[in-house]
Amino acid sequence: MIRLPRGFLSILLALAFVGCATSYYDTYREQHSGWHPDFPREDVGLPETIASVLAPVPSGGRTPTRRFEIFQTNASPWREFRDAQVDEVDQTEDYLVVVYSGCSYQDGTYYYSNSFNAWYYLLGGKLTSYSHFHPSGRCRITPEAAGDDLLPLPVRHYLERKGLLISELPPE
Repeated sequence: MIRLPRGFLSILLALAFVGCATSYYDTYREQHSGWHPDFPREDVGLPETIASVLAPVPSGGRTPTRRFEIFQTNASPWREFRDAQVDEVDQTEDYLVVVYSGCSYQDGTYYYSNSFNAWYYLLGGKLTSYSHFHPSGRCRITPEAAGDDLLPLPVRHYLERKGLLISELPPE
């Protein structure tokens, strides 16, 4: 008879459950056959924004999403949602999505890592402004931004307080 350590079966079952769990990206992709993330682009809705941010990095690098903040910004006070609730929200409201991410990549004996934060503002449920990072091999990132001049003042202040929006560039 083989004797297993106490709690081993519970750990094994938990690992099997985690391995079977599907991400929001996988679910969205199943529900929208033929969809591939082409992001960011204006006028995508909240579900596609979240699915696109969760898409695997094509370079083979690993990008675990650490944390999401999803706020309905035209509510007073702002309402916060979890990514699991994305399909339950009114898709015509205004939302701010903040993503705190990191990238790690190993190439033989070298290990690369980087962290980056991004934000996406949806006016009337459609993406209008963003600060996005495209991760690539060895955790290099390429920034892309648009529309920060269209942000409402409370959203702009929130992003500035978090250090996610630089309102003025330093002199050269």
